[in-house]
Amino acid sequence: MPRITVITVTLNAGRDLPLTLESILGQTYPSLETLIVDGYSWDDTHAVLKRYADRLGRVMMIEDGGIYQAMNAAVQAAEGEYVLFLNAGDRFYRADTVETIVGRMMDRPDVVYGDHIYVEGRVERYVRSADFDWLWHRLQQGRIDQKWHTAIPGHQATFTRTQWLRDMPYDTRYTICADHDFLFRARAAGARMQYIDEIVCHYMAGGMSGAQGVRIHREWAHAYRKHSLRPLAVDSFFFATPLASPFPTFSAASGRILEGAGPEIRLEPSDQRWRRADEPTVSAPRGMETVGIEIRGVSPTPDQTLVIAHDQELLGAERLVSGGFALRMAFIAPLAAGEEITLNMQMPASASGAKDWGLETLHFLACTALTGNWLDLLSADPQQVADIFLDGWHAPEWCDEGDEGDGRAIIWSNVEQASLAFSLSAHIKTLTLFVEGHGGNREGQELSIIINGVIAGSTRLEAGHGPQRHRVAVSNLWREGANIIRLCVDHLAHDASRHQWRGLGLGRIEWE
Repeated sequence: MPRITVITVTLNAGRDLPLTLESILGQTYPSLETLIVDGYSWDDTHAVLKRYADRLGRVMMIEDGGIYQAMNAAVQAAEGEYVLFLNAGDRFYRADTVETIVGRMMDRPDVVYGDHIYVEGRVERYVRSADFDWLWHRLQQGRIDQKWHTAIPGHQATFTRTQWLRDMPYDTRYTICADHDFLFRARAAGARMQYIDEIVCHYMAGGMSGAQGVRIHREWAHAYRKHSLRPLAVDSFFFATPLASPFPTFSAASGRILEGAGPEIRLEPSDQRWRRADEPTVSAPRGMETVGIEIRGVSPTPDQTLVIAHDQELLGAERLVSGGFALRMAFIAPLAAGEEITLNMQMPASASGAKDWGLETLHFLACTALTGNWLDLLSADPQQVADIFLDGWHAPEWCDEGDEGDGRAIIWSNVEQASLAFSLSAHIKTLTLFVEGHGGNREGQELSIIINGVIAGSTRLEAGHGPQRHRVAVSNLWREGANIIRLCVDHLAHDASRHQWRGLGLGRIEWE
């Protein structure tokens, strides 16, 4: 039975404090410590504390250096294994809330959180938190919106292992959202988090975060973008346009241009940011492997080839037309966190003059984690499919199988070498692909399967025979973490009905 310390930070909140204290003192959980931190209030707070003196634990008086400074001081004094902050005006949802949460903890996680009721005047609104892995993945990909933001655990609904907050205290440079900043820093550092579908508290609106609309948007953006592969997407959520953001294009998590490119130029009113590039050196994101890259820019010379290398080893290459370009390129093998790559634009032999190109945006691609033993395009989440299939693919299609079945989904490659990437929690020995050749390839196709830059196997795809099951041994090639699979066919077929070039079709992957 872990000891829980409930901390209440207060300043001139004598009117709201009794409701909070009654809520804490009425909890049925036996191993509960109360810790009150007061910033030398000058209202009737002292009278309230005196009235409850015989029932309270400890009361700390500290100079008011900000709410998060007070919280950090309280954590240092807390005796419980976990701490929860319930400030003046907030209250637990039920008398057995703490007991219920502790009873549902699994393997003593580092952060445990539930839902809360947001109280604004006479209006009460139920706010449901989300699984933190979902929140983390969406942030990394820059796919944040109001639903995502609202689903971040409420501070008053979060139980945190005390040692984590001692080792990684709230960043007092933030005045409003240091609690959100801590959660994402903790997740990045490997904290184990558990969501419990229980309402923890009533949270009273009108505190620090409700009083500083402009400042809070800047703080939120700053706290979130440093964990995102797409910081500009984070900026777009909080500011009217990317140009309105006070922050640079890149962040530590997204990778950073180290040298070989000019200063950032903001072009108004086009809402674009450009850098004149020669041969940029770019650092990969810290804290995660990456499997590819997305680049937007401009190539004034036709038929230039953008070559990406790491330690003089090729990661990928793409031939460009003249003018603006946007490319999504999978690496040949995963790139370790923090490694440096070079972007070299190679001019055609017939061109003259110095090479020159412009870089607008650059995003590294993270690897998507899969669970279970298979991935079927018919039942897979569309966004998950988009994240896994990196480059060289048409959009997935649904195929009707008539009276013999309910149908299936398939994705066709549109180049001779198409790539996908994912990670698994366990090491696997075999990978089974359900692939098919296009009917336009009457002579069939040769398919080669390359895993992390090494050929794992090959097979022949017969034209128009439907899905063919091909199993390949991968035990010696499969890595813990990110894995990149490249599927290569010797030639494409033209689909006249859709006016497309097609290589192979893939509908399902199994592993064991």
